[in-house]
Amino acid sequence: MDPSDVVSAKSQRLDASAAALVARRTYGFQSIDGTRMGWSSPSLTKLLQTLTSLHDDHSHTFCVSSFYPFRLLFSPEDSMTVSERIDVFGGTICLNPTWTPTQWLDVLQAVTPASMDALSRNQTVLSRGLETLHSDTTGWLPNNTRIIRGYSCSSAEYHGCVLRMVSYTHLLESDDVGFVRNDTQTPASRNTPTTEDGTISIVIESPQSCRRAVVTAQGSIRVGSGMDGHDIGSGVKQRYHQAAAANRDETRKLDQVSVGFASVQNRFRLERIRKMEHSIVTTDQIRDCLDRLLELGDIHEHEHEH
Repeated sequence: MDPSDVVSAKSQRLDASAAALVARRTYGFQSIDGTRMGWSSPSLTKLLQTLTSLHDDHSHTFCVSSFYPFRLLFSPEDSMTVSERIDVFGGTICLNPTWTPTQWLDVLQAVTPASMDALSRNQTVLSRGLETLHSDTTGWLPNNTRIIRGYSCSSAEYHGCVLRMVSYTHLLESDDVGFVRNDTQTPASRNTPTTEDGTISIVIESPQSCRRAVVTAQGSIRVGSGMDGHDIGSGVKQRYHQAAAANRDETRKLDQVSVGFASVQNRFRLERIRKMEHSIVTTDQIRDCLDRLLELGDIHEHEHEH
């Protein structure tokens, strides 16, 4: 790549970042995410400038003076209704980048103080629920697990699943359910984590993509949002040791990748190397790619020496 092209690309990225900052502050969005579109920096800059101009011309028609704490997400998803684009569970407002400003306006005008109240209430309930699960003392979840939402799970499904898990925790904690704890169908006592296990992620996915507990190559345990607390607890218990082993293996690979990043940066004098957000590239694939780059560097040096 020509050095002038590098300078031009950096300048275009800075322009896009500046346009995003102006739009975010103008609307009061917590953040603006357009990374999933794959657009060029100039196209993204123009899109954000159009969004800012829309506020300048029509902000007097909005029901709220600031959209905080909503986050703005640009996505080509075209099947959602206007109300579905205002996610009061996950805190996002979704706009299709190919729409006209008038179509964007329909969504933005639908955000009301009631939307803000619902989002605040849902976030508080979810935060307290996760705190309850992560500090659980009943023994049905290992104490080194964390619960996160998977890519296939909607925020509403995730919210509902967490609340069912909390209800199951309260059931086990209550004084009148000794028969439940002794029931042979109830998940047995907690797996005791070792210092080498690290943190095991319990990833909640949509009911369509996951119907039972499954261990991923990265050492996470995937469960479906349609599963009840008992099934989730049983699945985690049965697959915990497999997940812990995979997690340790993934940690080892990530350490190797970090070394590979440093080697490639030094060899090719790169400013940085990073994995794209929401990428499906595996750690093994990244490691293989870094090895090939280093081999390419060796070949290049050998050719210059001869």
